[in-house]
Amino acid sequence: MLKNSILFFVFLLSCAPAFATGDVRPLPGSSYDDIFISTENADVTAVPAQGAGAIYWRDKYCILELTTPAERVLYINIRPRRQHVFVKWLLGIQVDPCKIRLEAASEKNIYISSEVGSIKVSDLPAKHIKLYTASGNIDIDNHSGPISAETLTGRITARNIKSHTTDFKSASGHITAAGEISEVSILNTSGNSKLHGVMDVLRFYSSEGNLHATWPTLPQNPLEISARSFAGDIEIMLPRHANPADNKNNINLKSFYGKTAITQHNN
Repeated sequence: MLKNSILFFVFLLSCAPAFATGDVRPLPGSSYDDIFISTENADVTAVPAQGAGAIYWRDKYCILELTTPAERVLYINIRPRRQHVFVKWLLGIQVDPCKIRLEAASEKNIYISSEVGSIKVSDLPAKHIKLYTASGNIDIDNHSGPISAETLTGRITARNIKSHTTDFKSASGHITAAGEISEVSILNTSGNSKLHGVMDVLRFYSSEGNLHATWPTLPQNPLEISARSFAGDIEIMLPRHANPADNKNNINLKSFYGKTAITQHNN
């Protein structure tokens, strides 16, 4: 009886993913310009690297594949290891979510796609970043450069960004952005959008979502705003010294069933 129990216990352990020794892999230095990360459910964090860069992951829970499908292109695919249901239930083993940490060198184009995982980008000196997740959240901090971020149901939060062009898309998630943006485009079907910063051009389209955009100061270039919604409210808040009449030809607000307003804050 005892022998059978031990054999059954060993069988359950054999179903669990084995530990591997390595969970850090250096990235090639200057041999690539574009980095693609594709995963189903892993959380991805991208930060600046000291040197050529590296990718960190837990090999116990993730399977990592690095390929170069084209010249100067690095493709990273992450797949979760299968956890046997009996191990998880009977032995009480709680599998940590598959997580990735990318340390990227400067002047790279970064593309990250995760179906249900969240994406965090902080202080990344990339030429361009393009992020997508279906249901996870996207956080961008202290980034300078073009940004494209898209999620279906998750939220998008961008803090202290300096970008010439920024493109945000969401089906139902909330979008929050702050910084200096020359041109920002937002497509948010039903989620709310909140902006705070110096923006030259703002284009906003929504079905039911609300927009609240605040300018602490006016940009040096002529202000241009085009905001349209079917049933959401649109509020544009300009500095106290600004005269909305000076920009009336460049400000177009329209909501069929919602409210539109141009106000001025006291700061």
